[in-house]
Amino acid sequence: DAFGGSIGAMQGSAPLTEIALTLRTAGLLGEKEADQVVINSVEAGHYSISIAPDLQTATVRFANMYCGEKRTVLLQLALPALAGPGHSHLISSSVQFSVLNTVCQHPSSSTDSGCSCEIERVPVEDERLVNPVRALLVEEELRRVEVTNAIKAAKAAADSGDLITARAILVESQESVISSPAYAADSKTAKALLQDVNEGLECVRSHDMYDSMGGKNTFCQTISSNSQQRSAYTKAGKISMYQSPSSTMAQTTAVHSKSSGIW
Repeated sequence: DAFGGSIGAMQGSAPLTEIALTLRTAGLLGEKEADQVVINSVEAGHYSISIAPDLQTATVRFANMYCGEKRTVLLQLALPALAGPGHSHLISSSVQFSVLNTVCQHPSSSTDSGCSCEIERVPVEDERLVNPVRALLVEEELRRVEVTNAIKAAKAAADSGDLITARAILVESQESVISSPAYAADSKTAKALLQDVNEGLECVRSHDMYDSMGGKNTFCQTISSNSQQRSAYTKAGKISMYQSPSSTMAQTTAVHSKSSGIW
């Protein structure tokens, strides 16, 4: 099944390689030098990140991406206070990549602004400020980062032999996911992350389970797939977060071939 999923992941068009996603802030929003949009941090898991000294530009690099894959990057920005309500341009993006050794870029010219992000500043009396709601995609990414970090910390504790601490870390993460707006919104991603945490708790149920029955390997697989946002195999009963359609189809075909006697 895993072999079929891996082969399927590489099907379709030629992969993109040497991908560089560049994010640029709008710079000055007000009249003073302090009125700058600043990139405080970029969360991209396993991938290489560089932030310019002036905190106005960040670049995330991906070695390759296959057909059907996607990557999500989480930004933390510092925004200046403005005198009044209105719309403000915050950040724009561009990407450079290679296809069959041909370098491509989007947007293709300096006159095309590419993808951009804006924010609406509203008056303090606006009813939307009473119970502010964060975008679901942002909530999902926050939970993904949180769960991945929790599993890393639990693995470190388990590697040192401290399963009590490992379980405590995972229980706290479990409660955080269940109480999150993403889980309340019936998010597929939140449910999949909860499965990861529950599976982790099973892995640290005993030293035998962790050391001799695949628990440690399961931790490594979960950390890798969540950090890279990539998977070529989904265990039976688990929700697929990162597997591409072609990989899923190939894995399904492999499963059916076993039950039908086709090899």
